[in-house]
Amino acid sequence: MTVQQINGSASNGCNWCSYMRTFTSREEETRDPDDVLSISLSDFYPYYSSPTGKNMYYLNMDLESPKRETRGGWALRIHAFTNSTDQAAPFVTAREVQTEVYSDASRHQIRNWLAECADHSQCPGQVGTILPTRVIEVAPAISPDRPRLLATAGKKGRYAALSYCWGSNSYGELRRSHLNKYLEHLDLEVLPQTLRDAIAVTKSISVPYLWVDALCILQDSDEDKSFEISMMEQVYRGSLVTIVAANSEGVTQGFLQPRKMPMESFNIPFRLSGSQFGTMSVQELDEREYEESEEPINRRAWTLQESMLAHRYLIYSSHTLQWRCNAGVRNHGNSLHLVHYSDDEQTSRSFYALNKPASDSKGELGRWMRLVSVYSKRSSSLSRDKLNAISAVAQGFSPLLGPEYFAGLWQFSILWQLTWVLEVKRCAEAGVV
Repeated sequence: MTVQQINGSASNGCNWCSYMRTFTSREEETRDPDDVLSISLSDFYPYYSSPTGKNMYYLNMDLESPKRETRGGWALRIHAFTNSTDQAAPFVTAREVQTEVYSDASRHQIRNWLAECADHSQCPGQVGTILPTRVIEVAPAISPDRPRLLATAGKKGRYAALSYCWGSNSYGELRRSHLNKYLEHLDLEVLPQTLRDAIAVTKSISVPYLWVDALCILQDSDEDKSFEISMMEQVYRGSLVTIVAANSEGVTQGFLQPRKMPMESFNIPFRLSGSQFGTMSVQELDEREYEESEEPINRRAWTLQESMLAHRYLIYSSHTLQWRCNAGVRNHGNSLHLVHYSDDEQTSRSFYALNKPASDSKGELGRWMRLVSVYSKRSSSLSRDKLNAISAVAQGFSPLLGPEYFAGLWQFSILWQLTWVLEVKRCAEAGVV
């Protein structure tokens, strides 16, 4: 099509031509009406994406100016979605991003995810396990609106766990002075918003108990903290689901607020066959990619092992609600999930294989060293937590590499583990070139 034809069609209401016009008008020089724009569109299927379908396309545009004997062009990726009732829905399987993460629809979605996961061969069963030392009973039978701390004494049951960023505030945490009060009831009005949100989510999906470190570990007892930290692997592995407040930088922020609306999209026809058409909405894919590593929770040291130990996750991300289990990742409402295959994701996914017998100890050691490299980039508010915050993962590696373990290093091939160098950016001294 010529630039003149594109402009005319855009003025007559063609959404696709209006989009093309944003490119032909980007250059500072005035386009000749006879300049020709050639377009090719091809679908592609990244491995690390869901759902599968005709949801992503390569768009190549070649602009040729015969009079000036010049050529230019653009190449980008676009994302398509449609609603479930459209005729294109069987082919364009992605749906619009859901920004409401706490609603009747989201609660229904979570229950469906749990039911589907129960049929996954690679996911463990959802029967009750021995509860952690203390849990929050989110809706006691005698007073459903007054959650309380419960000393479990070996009781079995289903529970959720919370993974979150505490931040700089420490009010509401469990201390010996108010243990008895918390065993009677928790005053929701004085708890930080993230903890209140976690209780609300757990209650809404009919899970009776919730484990939160700040409320279930005596924060002023070194003995209690030491014991509970040693049990961290069992706590997260035993949870029915781990609730992840991924987008929240501190415990006072909460994580159930509606997310920001995504960038604008536009509708274009989707040819089915002959004269039959459906409709799909289109966005530039680069604007829709989700950088998991940029979430606040993925900058905190403690949360790396929390993201690796559980079998099921409800992730309240910065753009929508997500589900992750051993079978993969899904977004609420089946919107497109596409992330960069980062070291963090590779490391966490690989940990599921730790239950199988080791066949190559050096290969497992390489995985451990990559994990430590990722972990070292994260921050901890207390320097003494540096080793504690990865100890549960070390327990998981122990059958493969241990048992001799010294502050992040395994006796197995310890000299190799000591051959490292710190990568630093060299800065010139003041006044020196």
